[in-house]
Amino acid sequence: MYAEKVQVKVFSSGAPDVGGYLPVFHRWIRDSVLNELMIDVVDYSHVANGPEVVLIGHASDYALDRGGGKIGLLYSSKREPETDEGAFVPALRRALRACALLEKEAGPKVPLKFAADTLLVRILDRLSAPNDDQTFARVEPALRSALARAYGDATLSLKRVGAPREAFSVEVSAKGAADIGSLLARLG
Repeated sequence: MYAEKVQVKVFSSGAPDVGGYLPVFHRWIRDSVLNELMIDVVDYSHVANGPEVVLIGHASDYALDRGGGKIGLLYSSKREPETDEGAFVPALRRALRACALLEKEAGPKVPLKFAADTLLVRILDRLSAPNDDQTFARVEPALRSALARAYGDATLSLKRVGAPREAFSVEVSAKGAADIGSLLARLG
C-alpha cells in the first residue's frame, strides 16, 4: 500500500531536556545536516502532551514529541516520492537517521537515547487509511516487510491502536531489537 503521509515515532529511553535541542535543530538547518530542505524550528513546549520542538521541512518534519505522555522523535513525511521501497522504508530510514544523529549531540544537558524495541507508525490519511481492521489488513504486509528489513531476526509484534476517529496507528514491538545504528545500517 502506498501512503504519502507516514509518521514514525521512536521513543526515548530517558527524560531529556528537550528545550536544549532548539539550537541543535537550528544548526541542522544551517549546516544541511539532514540533506533535505529544512525551513524553521518552532518551540511548542507550552503545549501539553504534544510536540515540544519541531524542525519543519519542505518534505518532512522532525519533532521531539510528548504525545501519549512519552517523549520521542516523531518523523512526519509530507511529500515522500513513491519508490520501489514503498512508503515505510524511507520513513523508517529518515526517523532512525535523525535518532542516530540526535544521540551523538553533546550540547544538551541530558542527551537523548532512543529505544529501538518500540515504534509507533501512523498514516495521516483518514480517507484512504481509516483506523480500522480492514486498513490494518491492507497495510500490515508492506509494514511488516519494511520492519523485517530493519529489524532482521527480531520478533515483531504489530498492534493497531487508537480510536476509529484517530489517524491509523500501529504500535510495533520488537523483542531482541538491535540498537538504532544497527537498524539504520540494515536499511542502507
